[in-house]
Amino acid sequence: MFGVLLLVGCGSQTPPLAFEDLDRLVSGEEAYSETLRVVRTGVRAPGSVASAAAREAIATRLGELGWTTIEQPFDGETPRGVVKFTNLRARFGGSPDVDWDQQKSVLFATRYDVRSYRGFDHVGANAGASGAGVVIELARVLAVDSSRAGKVELVFFDGYSPQGSALSPRDGLKGSRHYAEQIISGTMPSPARAGVWIDQVGERGLDWTLRSQLPSDAIESLTSDATRPYPVDLKAVESALIDSVQQFLTGADEMEIRGRISSAAEPVEGDAMPLNLVAGIPTLSLFDGDYPYRLTPGDTIDRVKPQSLELTARLLLRWLEKQ
Repeated sequence: MFGVLLLVGCGSQTPPLAFEDLDRLVSGEEAYSETLRVVRTGVRAPGSVASAAAREAIATRLGELGWTTIEQPFDGETPRGVVKFTNLRARFGGSPDVDWDQQKSVLFATRYDVRSYRGFDHVGANAGASGAGVVIELARVLAVDSSRAGKVELVFFDGYSPQGSALSPRDGLKGSRHYAEQIISGTMPSPARAGVWIDQVGERGLDWTLRSQLPSDAIESLTSDATRPYPVDLKAVESALIDSVQQFLTGADEMEIRGRISSAAEPVEGDAMPLNLVAGIPTLSLFDGDYPYRLTPGDTIDRVKPQSLELTARLLLRWLEKQ
């Protein structure tokens, strides 16, 4: 293991590993440590000192693992006024060698922000940091196989949580909306052909919910203007989502955990919505849909269990293998 990591640190191309060998490298304890690292930065409200600290911690760790990161800063209008948001993108390899315009096979997307509340510190350990912990663990594992790592873009979105009372067209999902708008405007080439958005994956006794449908009301709103054809082929996106669901279910069968994952006949959740509807990247939502401590003071690190993080990372690794 030390020898492999040494090769990565020197920037050498690593030989492909058998999938079983790669799968064995996944560690729930490592994923837990990364989740804890993010949680310890504090209440990661957009534009805050804690938000910058979390972003720096993630970028530093990814750099140690051989990944290059770039920030994607932007200002966004919210009910609290203009707020500065910053997404973090990552690709494998040293800075001079990374081609940010190349389309990858897979996008692993998550969030690192939380909402600030009066009266209590909301650290968002499971709903807000567990996805980041899993994605960083995937980065660690993939770093020993440059051919697989080269198929992936990682993105950590800011601004998932609304600044006002509820998610609205003006508030919430700011990071993913900006990312998607950069793609549809042509400012940024589409980074991947398929994706998964990961959040709330650390609770004990985790059962995943996999959402793959596009919200019909949003489709109607986006495509209602017959004089201006909508630039995203939403039927193709829906078809690709169905294929991704089947790949996940096949992976769950291979892991003998099929009973713990459900494919809900419900619209995609969270940051997956702009990725599908605006950017046209078929992106599933993978999360625990039954987490009672979401957006409460009880969403603390003791709710996060290494075994749940490990199973999530291994399931995602199997899905990547099928791309």
